[in-house]
Amino acid sequence: MDTFSQIDCMVAAGVMTQATADKYKTLMAHLTGLQTNDLLMFIAASQVQHLAAGSFSPTYVTGPAILEDGQDIMADTSAGPYTITLPISPTIGTRIEVFDAQSTFATNNLTIARNGELIDGSATDLIANLDNAHMTLIFNGGAQGWSVYNL
Repeated sequence: MDTFSQIDCMVAAGVMTQATADKYKTLMAHLTGLQTNDLLMFIAASQVQHLAAGSFSPTYVTGPAILEDGQDIMADTSAGPYTITLPISPTIGTRIEVFDAQSTFATNNLTIARNGELIDGSATDLIANLDNAHMTLIFNGGAQGWSVYNL
């Protein structure tokens, strides 16, 4: 199923309005005919939603960085692997999005340091090692810490 057909299905399922779908289609016109699956559509949906709202302005990073609440990161690891650090003392609901800017995470891994909190219940840092990865991290607190979506 192509991307536009999936958007139409999302409208039919009540996931989004027709007006939002029209914005998505305008923004994604260059993807006409792209074959995709539901996972790809939902991975892209967050980024496209920001674009449709005119509010997607990611921070482009090429080396170590300490993230802030709600930050969208385009991480370029083409020059080599490095570490970005999650915010200290996050509150429940804090959201961070990380995108592979140059499709190089498999070659040059991006480490996401947990900064003292758990990631999916684990006391280990997250290693992004899949090209074109897009991760949404949401802080849930407690035994879970940061939950990772869209990996």
